[in-house]
Amino acid sequence: QLEAHKVTVDAHHGTPTTTAHIDQAGGQYVIKVKENQPLLLTQCQHVAATAVPLGSYAECDKGHGRLTTREGQCFDMSALNLAPRWSDSGIGTLVVMKRHTFTLATQKTTSETAYYLSNQAPSSDPQAQALELTGAIRQHWHVESDNWIRDVTLDEDHIKTKSANQGQILGCLRSVATRL
Repeated sequence: QLEAHKVTVDAHHGTPTTTAHIDQAGGQYVIKVKENQPLLLTQCQHVAATAVPLGSYAECDKGHGRLTTREGQCFDMSALNLAPRWSDSGIGTLVVMKRHTFTLATQKTTSETAYYLSNQAPSSDPQAQALELTGAIRQHWHVESDNWIRDVTLDEDHIKTKSANQGQILGCLRSVATRL
């Protein structure tokens, strides 16, 4: 049951079928838009470049030898003329996340801009909405970071086990190891 639940989803699930199912079940989604949806991505980039943000949220933190600044801006997508295949998705808000990372050791800065869509309608309190949606995106980044550690550092995708129980136990141990 998706009622009153928020779902964050990777870009490869960013399809009209997935978003329509979540919306029609009463759930809320925040989903990244990438090159796998080129027309939609172009429309999001255009909105971000030409529209006035409804609300924004920014934060800065220092850790792991980096100084990172993140800014999220929310835009109204309800008036945009999207392709008919998105009509049942309930797209209401675009969130544009800009991240600038300064690595202290190398003195190098990297920048990234990411686009996310939500079926959450623009709010009467746009600052609170920006905080809420950017917070959901940040939580999703934590999940992605954990998955990257499991896949790359622990090489989890290439581990073979002979029984399901053994695989579950080893997976639990890897989860514990990533939390230390």
